[in-house]
Amino acid sequence: MGFWGFVRAQARLHRMALAPSARAALRRPAAIADQPKVGRPSLRGGKENAEVGAQNDAKDAAEGGAQSSANDGAAARLLEFTLETLAERIGRGPLPGLAAALERLRHRAAEFRDASPSFLHLDYHPQNVLVKGPRVTGVVDWAHAAIGDRHFDAATTALILSTSAMEHPRWMRDNPAGNNLRRTFNALYLALYHASAPMDLRRLRYYQGLAGALRLSMLGMMRMRGPQSVGLRAGAISEVTPSVLRLLTGYVARKTGAAVSIP
Repeated sequence: MGFWGFVRAQARLHRMALAPSARAALRRPAAIADQPKVGRPSLRGGKENAEVGAQNDAKDAAEGGAQSSANDGAAARLLEFTLETLAERIGRGPLPGLAAALERLRHRAAEFRDASPSFLHLDYHPQNVLVKGPRVTGVVDWAHAAIGDRHFDAATTALILSTSAMEHPRWMRDNPAGNNLRRTFNALYLALYHASAPMDLRRLRYYQGLAGALRLSMLGMMRMRGPQSVGLRAGAISEVTPSVLRLLTGYVARKTGAAVSIP
């Protein structure tokens, strides 16, 4: 898959206009609220394709502007809801090692409440993108979809690219080769996305900390209370490896400036 196509499809997704019924359905993000995934719908074909043709760019931008006015406050609602979810997990876990990060995120939240709303996937990474040759033909796994600040979606993708350590293949482990590869993918992704849709880098860094803390709290809940506590199948616990926890803990500490730990 062409990495540029992967990034370009996400940037266009953020400009996509939604029908009122879809906006209403996405008002409360079920996945962040720890509801189980019920399917893997995809976005394919015609005007609904995430990889729309270049001739639709002007139309997408115009419709996106109208949608921004219609959804005023959506980004603030999603931000507040995410902070509440993080606080609830910290208290229920319990996960006291994330409390300082939450305090810093709450302290700065007012700076980033206002933003033009976009359609967010919130689990956008190469394994959820369908391709045919160099073209992106669809995007699957919409359980986390919401309306909010596009920086949140970009930050989540950057987080996944930066911290997804796997035992197989060997070169994706938490070792010098794997860590260098993850840094390269993350740097390339952020550069290409910023070139396609310029970002506020302070806002991006804030959302990187928020996305990281949210993901780390999910893994912490899985360790403390089982995957079912965050709406996942029992076998998902195999993904909570020491390597992933180590990478995520360091990532959240760097982005928030707080000491971070997980039981």
